[in-house]
Amino acid sequence: MERPAWRNNEQGMSLIEVLFSISLLALVALAILQTSLTALQHTTMNLMRDESVRVVEQTMSDLRYKTFTSTTTDPALTATALVSLPSVTRQFRGYMATYTVKKQITDLGLTTKQITVTTEWTYRSKTYSHSATIIIGRT
Repeated sequence: MERPAWRNNEQGMSLIEVLFSISLLALVALAILQTSLTALQHTTMNLMRDESVRVVEQTMSDLRYKTFTSTTTDPALTATALVSLPSVTRQFRGYMATYTVKKQITDLGLTTKQITVTTEWTYRSKTYSHSATIIIGRT
């Protein structure tokens, strides 16, 4: 019985074809790995920024609910220069982040004050910051 022409070549794949296939597979794997690492870095950066927002909100909340008269007698609330508050350290995904918290209070008149809270943190040798400002007044 005669074999079809397409079955006559039973040599298999050559060494060049195998090396090319492995190289192509390695290139695709490296591209997927790089994409995953970039996504992980962006996710970590977003987590750090979100935590910074929470730190600012917590500090702002502590300052907001003090009465206006306490802002004139409390030494922590009377400074008009940029004042450093205790640093806050948080851990997530095995990474320890330290947030430097600063506040500044500006008199806007006899009945109003502006409070600005700023956090700074470092990630991958670059410093980032987030700030929020509120105005409180005597009622």
